[in-house]
Amino acid sequence: QDRDRRTILKELKGVPTNTFHTGKKMKHTVHDISMMGANEIFFENTKTGKNMNVVEYLQEAYGIKLDYPNLQCAKVNKRRDVFVPLELLFIPSHRKRKALTPAQTQSIVRLAAVKPPVRLRSIHDIMRRSGLSRDPLVKEFGVQVSAKPVEIKARVLDAPSVLFGGNSRVTPRDGSWNMQRERLMQPGAPLRYWGVIVFCDQRMLNDSAVDGFIGKLVRAGRENGMNIDNPRPLITRARKDARSEMTNMFRNINKEGKAQLIVCIKPNQDSGLYREIKQMSDCELGVPSQCLLANNVNKGNIQYCSNVTLKMNAKLGGQNFFPEPMRDRDLNHPFESQPFMMVGADVTHPGPGVESAPSIAAMVGSLDRRVTRFGNTMRCQGGRKEIIEDMQAMFLELIEEFRKANKGAVPKRIIMYRDGVSEGEFQQVLDYELWEMRRACMSISQNYRPPMTFVTVQKRHNTRFFPVDPKDGDRSGNCRAGTVVDTDIVHPKHFDFFLNSHGGLQGTSKSGFYKVLYDENGFNADQIQSLTYRMCHSYARCCKSVGVVSQAYYAHLLAFRGRCFQSEFGSDTASQGSGPGAPVFLKPERVGIHSALSSTLYYL
Repeated sequence: QDRDRRTILKELKGVPTNTFHTGKKMKHTVHDISMMGANEIFFENTKTGKNMNVVEYLQEAYGIKLDYPNLQCAKVNKRRDVFVPLELLFIPSHRKRKALTPAQTQSIVRLAAVKPPVRLRSIHDIMRRSGLSRDPLVKEFGVQVSAKPVEIKARVLDAPSVLFGGNSRVTPRDGSWNMQRERLMQPGAPLRYWGVIVFCDQRMLNDSAVDGFIGKLVRAGRENGMNIDNPRPLITRARKDARSEMTNMFRNINKEGKAQLIVCIKPNQDSGLYREIKQMSDCELGVPSQCLLANNVNKGNIQYCSNVTLKMNAKLGGQNFFPEPMRDRDLNHPFESQPFMMVGADVTHPGPGVESAPSIAAMVGSLDRRVTRFGNTMRCQGGRKEIIEDMQAMFLELIEEFRKANKGAVPKRIIMYRDGVSEGEFQQVLDYELWEMRRACMSISQNYRPPMTFVTVQKRHNTRFFPVDPKDGDRSGNCRAGTVVDTDIVHPKHFDFFLNSHGGLQGTSKSGFYKVLYDENGFNADQIQSLTYRMCHSYARCCKSVGVVSQAYYAHLLAFRGRCFQSEFGSDTASQGSGPGAPVFLKPERVGIHSALSSTLYYL
């Protein structure tokens, strides 16, 4: 069937393969899958002049009898009709160019989650086996490679106090804090009009389990300080596709009042169902949705319920908590003495093996002094382009959101945390994006030129830190949360530093690497490090400090949410390039998020 052919093509297109039936190894790339089987594809043999099919040719030329003569063939030449039966193609081992399934990703994470002492021993073993210190070529260049890791000095920053409702203050320990007996800083809108859709059958999740979980969720929310006025949401079990069920639920809730939230219980990590749910809630209905897994609902863990309520409250416009300024005045820069905006930006690219899909550029900008409310904006742009092409328009949108939230006032100071930029792109990003931000400001007024600071955030590096004395590490054996390294291994002239902002949960922690590319606000090293570490404690959906500054994390989440709103190979309405790997979107295109969600954390 053609559907099966398309499924096979989706997996094999562009995959390098080998054949051995000619007596020698030959390399091929799959470009297409034939409509007909090998016994139906006829051609004229130029040597004999006979008209024969692929099965007959292989039998005559190489003495090969196919086991599956009816099976389709792979087209391995882009310009000519050269077909090879699928059973003769061999994919080299460890060749995986498509995106991994959630189960495969989970397996790799478990495999890579190696405790710090074990990883350090592994690095020692690799260095010993490599023999670099004995290599004659290395010696010829006068290079010496030490078998021991370099020992450097580091500092551990004081963790900021985290403020909750009722002027309550909690001090984090190892990058974590407990909100038991604490109340949310500011509850969101009273939750009156909401519903639950169960996308699994009775055998997987029965009605009593759903009712019991909703009761625990409501209780946890109220204990945390949420205003849940209606403890009995509409509950329905899905019998149709997600689009129909979401639309029906939206209409039914609106009979009582304006819909505020739709909770969706999924049977598994199926990305297709998740994509449909988010397309409907974020683009068409303009109502936040909260997805849960049936397995977690069945367990009904109270801590899980509490974590879910953090997301719900943020999506309803509430403020969960925020880190207070440092008590040491020298660490608190005047940056926060005037209206300011903290911006996060990221670009996510198509997954492995997807050549023609667009990249998604996303930006968030803070709207309040506590840095708990954010405006957001997204664009589709040329595939695998790291520069944010529509930076001026996107940044202008964030400033307009700021003005709406602050009675017409504009931010007087701006700091940008830019994620996802490699070292070779620093200057290019700085030259283009910073200038486009400037142009956005000057489009409001020629005299509006707020001081800007531009900081890049990197996690894709190979530097790992281990405490010399295990007693100086945290319970997982990693360096403590707040560990800063800004000497010895950083650039001697640049303004950069490593910050291990989170506590170790599993495996060996990877520190964030921050480089200040441009600074008009006059931060010194202590001030920018202190501010960055504080902002790692403002991530709304968990009571933990996170591995990169929260603004960059939000932009990362928003960009990945944008991927849900595009088909795998881009929009049908987009302009298309020609040739392999050509980007679908040649011009930036706005992602159609519902206007009701423009200043909410719907993507948490």
